[in-house]
Amino acid sequence: MADYTNRRSRQRGRGRFSGPVSILALLLALALVAAACGEDEEEASATTAAAPATTEAMAEEEAPATTEAMMEEEEEAAPATTEAMMEEEMGTVTIAVPTDIATFDPNGVTGVRDLDMYINLYSGLTRHSVIPSTMAEGHYEWDRVEVDPNLAESIDISDDGTVYTFKIREGLSFPSGNPLSAKDFHYSWERGLAHTGSITDFELGVAEISDMNQVQLLDDYTLQVTLPRPNPRILRVFSLSVMSAVDSELLKSKATDDDPWADEYARNNPAGYGPYVLVEREVGTRMVFEPNPDWWDTESAGRSRIVYQVVPEEAQRLLLVQQGAIDLAYAMSARTAQRAGDDVQVLDFPTFAQRYLGLNQTKAPYNILEVRQAIAYAIDYERIIDEVYFGSSQRLVSPFPTGHEGWVDSWPYSPDIEKAKALLAEAGYPDGFDAEMLVYGDLPEIEASTVLIQSDLEKIGINLGARSVTGAEFFGLITPGTDDFDMAIIPCTPWLPEVWYTSNLLLHSGTTCSITYNNPEVDQLVQDMKTAATTEEAIIPAQRAQAIWEEDIGFIPIAQPNQVQILSKDLTGFLLTNEDESVYFAYLEKS
Repeated sequence: MADYTNRRSRQRGRGRFSGPVSILALLLALALVAAACGEDEEEASATTAAAPATTEAMAEEEAPATTEAMMEEEEEAAPATTEAMMEEEMGTVTIAVPTDIATFDPNGVTGVRDLDMYINLYSGLTRHSVIPSTMAEGHYEWDRVEVDPNLAESIDISDDGTVYTFKIREGLSFPSGNPLSAKDFHYSWERGLAHTGSITDFELGVAEISDMNQVQLLDDYTLQVTLPRPNPRILRVFSLSVMSAVDSELLKSKATDDDPWADEYARNNPAGYGPYVLVEREVGTRMVFEPNPDWWDTESAGRSRIVYQVVPEEAQRLLLVQQGAIDLAYAMSARTAQRAGDDVQVLDFPTFAQRYLGLNQTKAPYNILEVRQAIAYAIDYERIIDEVYFGSSQRLVSPFPTGHEGWVDSWPYSPDIEKAKALLAEAGYPDGFDAEMLVYGDLPEIEASTVLIQSDLEKIGINLGARSVTGAEFFGLITPGTDDFDMAIIPCTPWLPEVWYTSNLLLHSGTTCSITYNNPEVDQLVQDMKTAATTEEAIIPAQRAQAIWEEDIGFIPIAQPNQVQILSKDLTGFLLTNEDESVYFAYLEKS
């Protein structure tokens, strides 16, 4: 049997920590910034229509009457761990994000912020190798191919490549105190399969685990997985956060007859083992995380205490980081980054993230090819790249991200208003029609793109309204067979950038990112890729599937945006992940 050796991620050693940031200072800064935003109409325009109460209002409602009282209240309210943390010189890093999470449950991921929880509070058998960033000194990125053992200290693979035996690290405990063992992985995956259509169920399908009889507990710390055929992507699948272990004893203790898998509890409470633990939460406002004292690997242990602050308005997030009240402003647009100034760091990383216009092909008129073609001819793609992304994006010209293995530049459409009008007339809509765009409100660039697409479609008689929802709501409204949307700009990133995985995610019917596209011939080609012996063999059906998809207009590709984040000058250790635009805490620290 082959031994998958216990390689270490390539990470720097730990440095000295700076002192913690006062919560008092953060509240004062939030109040000052909110007042400043009230005087700056251009900055305030970034506020979404569905945004919660402003930071100014939050500060007014929550702040005590006097500074003296605030200091007394802060001292009284300080967590018991603060003094010990100061003695250890543990620094605090404050991150501002646009929205709160929807769930802690890896089965129920609904948005990017949920992923923040999984990659920090949960862990899998393997993990992505971490390498120094090739784009920004002092920062890191996941290797897109290589993985290392994580909670599995060793991995043995049978000679025929179908049996994987994982030895789980002994002596580890969940935050509840329950010991972590092989049964927690078994229960986690059993729970995923029981939730048909969940993201865990999807990834188990990628691993070709469809029956828990394939997963055997040889002893308390040995897990054996038997596959129907060799699967070259399986160790990469096991690195995905939704494939992590859950605290089986804890969830079983919270189960009821009406809720046998403790879904309600798992939604509102973390139940994993990861590099961080949650120590404080104010729903809708903030969370506080501390490094897990029981984390197995000292080299990748957390360097800082993390304050995770909800600041809905992008303009406020920018001003807070400029003034030093926060350390990392998340989900920032390229336009905002251009005016961030020289007193902050701007990270602008190319990614495999995608933004495309999905049309509900299960309902008229979007089930008519000529209508989809008319919309494709109406959109000014380069204008979106220039005016929304300010150059921090490539134009998307395929269902695959540019640079992905098997990628083909296959999109023939460019703006032609007269041709678009003629196609609408041919489809029976010479005067156009009314439509609604469902807007993913957590990302300001999607709202900005919607405004431009509204203008483009108006030229061919399509009156496009817009309805903004949070990321937590969005994916529940665009499921196949729904009538809850007409069109939507979809944010989707292949977590595992491999030719079959990405084809399955974007082209196969019934998956999260293919939305309502359905072509049996494409489904068969995707199945052919899955059983291909080599990547080269899989690329042939992948390119054929892309050609059919382009003829069908499975969706309308728009942009492949960079990930843009704004950091304080003294913050290091940002990690670019594959899992959408999630933020990994462990390497963040202030110099």
